[in-house]
Amino acid sequence: MRLVKFEPGKIEIQPTDDAPADIAGEFGRKLLEWTGQRWFVVVSREHGRPTIHEEQEANQQQLLSDAKSHPTVAALLAQFPGARVVDVKVQVTEEDEAAMSDPMVADPLLNEALGDDEDD
Repeated sequence: MRLVKFEPGKIEIQPTDDAPADIAGEFGRKLLEWTGQRWFVVVSREHGRPTIHEEQEANQQQLLSDAKSHPTVAALLAQFPGARVVDVKVQVTEEDEAAMSDPMVADPLLNEALGDDEDD
């Protein structure tokens, strides 16, 4: 499912084509179970944010595109006809890992939805 809108107690989603018919009801039940609060889950016709899988696929495609256009890689590909870039892996530093483990840093939408206490 794709997130369309979030506010405390209410979430609007756009189901993907392969989502179960009762995804909103199931999601609402899970949210009640996880949070102890009732949530109003609305199915929207608006196009929501990409799913996590869609974001990962787009990021990987961008990495491949960037790698192919890098001058060194482009020169190597030109020297070896038929060669291709099949995967790109990004090395993560300890600093990056620490930032990604903090949900307020790792997900800007979550940060926006929950608000920034520093501004209060």
